[in-house]
Amino acid sequence: TIANFEFRSPMFLVKNDMKGVSWFGKHFYIAKNLVKGPIRPYTTCLSLGESWTNYRKKAVEYFNFKMQQHGNENTTFMETLRPTTDNINFVIKKYHNPNSLALSEFMHTELDGSKAILMNGPIGTGLELTNYSKGLHYIFAVGTGILPFMDLLNFILFKSMYLALKKQFGEKVAQQIDPNRADDYEHALNGSFKLVIYAAFAPGEENFGYDIIKKTAEINAKYDLSLFEAHVKGVGDDLYVKKITKHIDEQFITERVNKDASRCYVCGNPSFNKNVPEFLEKLGVDPLKVMRV
Repeated sequence: TIANFEFRSPMFLVKNDMKGVSWFGKHFYIAKNLVKGPIRPYTTCLSLGESWTNYRKKAVEYFNFKMQQHGNENTTFMETLRPTTDNINFVIKKYHNPNSLALSEFMHTELDGSKAILMNGPIGTGLELTNYSKGLHYIFAVGTGILPFMDLLNFILFKSMYLALKKQFGEKVAQQIDPNRADDYEHALNGSFKLVIYAAFAPGEENFGYDIIKKTAEINAKYDLSLFEAHVKGVGDDLYVKKITKHIDEQFITERVNKDASRCYVCGNPSFNKNVPEFLEKLGVDPLKVMRV
C-alpha cells in the first residue's frame, strides 16, 4: 500500500513552494516521537499534493485547449492561479515489521487527526541542481524510487508546456501556464539540459507520477523540444513513452548510456542502488557524477 500524506509545514516552506530547482530532492526526517523512534528520511513530493495535483490538471487542460487551434482566442488561465499551500506532501509505502511497529505502518494505520509526528528539515543537498545545470542527466529508478524525482519531473512538464506554448503563440500565452513561475520556466535548465529517465514500476502498485512522465514525453515528441525522454517498464503501451522490455543491467546501460553524462541519479532497492553505479563506472562514467538518491 502506498499513500499520500500531507502535513502542515513551517512558514518558510510555504514561501519556497518548489520555487527554484535547488529545492528538488530535499528530504525531511520523520519520527513517531523522540523516545520510541525510529527516525526515517522521506523526500518531499510537493507536486503530488492536492494543491499541485488539482492545478496541474487544469494547466494540462489549458495547454491542450490552446494547442487545439485555440491559441488566438482570448482565453486566459489567470482565474485558476495555483494557490499557495501551507502543507508539505510525502508519498510513503507501507512496510510491515513483525517485531515492532514500523514508522511507515504507524503512519498508515495509526496516524490520524489527533496524533502528531516529529519532522525536521529540509535536509540534504537534494538533486544538486541549479538554474544553470546543463548537459545530459539520467534517472534510473525502480518502484517507489521514482518518488524523489517527482518535483523535478513536474517542473520539466510545466517547462515543456511553457516552451511549446511560447514556440506556438508567444511569451504572453506561455506565461499563463503558471504566472508565478514563468521566469523559472524561461531561464532555469536551459541550453543543453536534457533529462532521460529509465524507470520500472512494480506490478500491481499504483504508478505514482506516470501521468506526469507520459504527458511530458508527449509534449517533447510533438513539439520537438529535446528536453525530456522516457523509457519505462511495467506500464501499458504508449506512443511517446518508450517501453523497456528487459532488466536494467550492465548490458542495458552499456547500450543506452552516454558515458559523458553530466549526472546520473539512482534510486531503487539495495541491490539496484549497488549494481547500477558499478555498471556506470565500468562504462566510464565519472563516479562523482553518479548520485544515489
